[in-house]
Formats: sequence, C-alpha cells, structure tokens
Amino acid sequence: MQIQKMKYIVPVVLGILSVLYFSAFTLAPEAYAASNVICNLDVSVNNSTGNVTISGTAREQHPERDPGLTTVEVFDSEDLDGGEYGQGDTSANASYTKHFENRTHRAYIKGTSMVNPGGSSSECQDQEDFTVAVSQPPPPPPDTCTVAVRSNLPTGWTVSGPNNYSGTGTTANYINAPTGTYDISASNIAGYTKSFSPSASQTCSAGGTTTFSINYTAVGQTH
Repeated sequence: MQIQKMKYIVPVVLGILSVLYFSAFTLAPEAYAASNVICNLDVSVNNSTGNVTISGTAREQHPERDPGLTTVEVFDSEDLDGGEYGQGDTSANASYTKHFENRTHRAYIKGTSMVNPGGSSSECQDQEDFTVAVSQPPPPPPDTCTVAVRSNLPTGWTVSGPNNYSGTGTTANYINAPTGTYDISASNIAGYTKSFSPSASQTCSAGGTTTFSINYTAVGQTH
C-alpha cells in the first residue's frame, strides 16, 4: 500500500518542482540597459552674409527593442525661446539658419531620451560660442570730374573750390577733381585786359569736364 501511494506522490512532487524551476527563470524581472543620450551641436558661420546655421543631433546610445522617444532642441542667445525642435525613436535632428549681427553669440542644444521597455530616461546639453565678423564693403569712390584751363597767352592762374589748383602756361587739365563749384583768377599782363569764358565761376559735374578759358585782349584792340 505504501509503495502504491509513492507511485502517485513522486510524479506530483516532480511536477511541482518542474513548475517552480521554470518559474524561477521565466518570471524573473528582465534587466534593461540605462538610457544614455548624447548631444552633438554644429555651428556654421558665413562671414560673407552674416547667416549662421545651427544644427544638432540627440542620439540614444542604448536603444531597447521597442520604439522609444528622443527629442532635441537647438536655439541661440538672441532668442532663448526660439530655435527648432525635433523628435524620433532613437535619434532626433533639428536645424535652422538666420542672420546675426557682428559680435559673439552662443548656440545651445538640449536633448532627452526614454527607452522602451524599461522607461529609463536621460538628458544631454551643450553650448558653443561663435563670432560673426562680416567685412563691410569699402565706400564707393567719390564722384569726380576734370577742370581744364586754357589761355591765349602764357600766364599764371589759381582755381579754387572743393580742391585748389594753380599753374602757369597756356594749358592745364586737373583730372579726378571733386565735383562742385570752382572759381578762377589769373595774372594781369601789362597792356592787356582779361576775361573768362564762359564765366569765372562754373560747376564741375560728375564725369564731365569744365573748361575755363582765359582771354587776353590788347588794350585798344577791338574784338
């Protein structure tokens, strides 16, 4: 009778032990890797235009088997509440371009990540200073003209105006003279009267030539 009971008890005990052994491995909590998100910030400055491109990436280093959530935000010191935002499963990207004034600025990046399953989360952030130095174009050259002097007799003269010129002889050309109004005076020659044509005061315009003609006429000579 004892032996017969044992025939029924042993299989039951073995069955219970098998269930306990199986449960020890299948019901134990699964271990998950801790989230670890890395931020990468990039700043590209165009010193020809003053435009700057700020871009960043946040990437989860320990993704799990199910989709998680990774976010990234890039912004700058001129607009701490602006910038761009992006999100994805295990990585996220964001980028924008805008014009900055000549000086030093700062770019920022912030990233977050949560892995699934497990629910572990992490954050990252970084910053980078950048300087904008757009070369200013040189001012355009000033407008110029040519002041010419002609005399029918050798003499001396002075031309006054935006620039002053003087000379002797019968002919002179003063190129690249500043534009504006010029006046001329000339030496007296004994036995002659003098006159200026078209007048002793003339305006010299950009790109043009203004000619002062000094005319000497012998006293008593009629034109």
